[in-house]
Amino acid sequence: MLHGKMRAGEETWAPEARLHCWKNDQLEDLHNDDALWGFMIWASEEYHLMDHTKLRDPVMRSLLRMGIFDWKGEDHRLHQTMPAMRHATAMATRLLARTMTLEDQVG
Repeated sequence: MLHGKMRAGEETWAPEARLHCWKNDQLEDLHNDDALWGFMIWASEEYHLMDHTKLRDPVMRSLLRMGIFDWKGEDHRLHQTMPAMRHATAMATRLLARTMTLEDQVG
């Protein structure tokens, strides 16, 4: 369930409809940089809702956190790396959710 991240116009939607829309929206009406920002909002929500006991890889958890959240107090001279890092993190978040679902089914 979403923790309060809601787009304009979704106020009257049922929670299941909002969740379906969020999980399947390709953000095609946005430019790539803006779409990546939108995907990072979703990735941050999934990270917060994730059962971290199921993700037994502390390095993966650290990498997700590094890719989703802004770096505080770091040198930001290499801004050109941010889109690549956000893209990889968005992909990893989607794949991780599928992997964890399959592991639950198998194991």
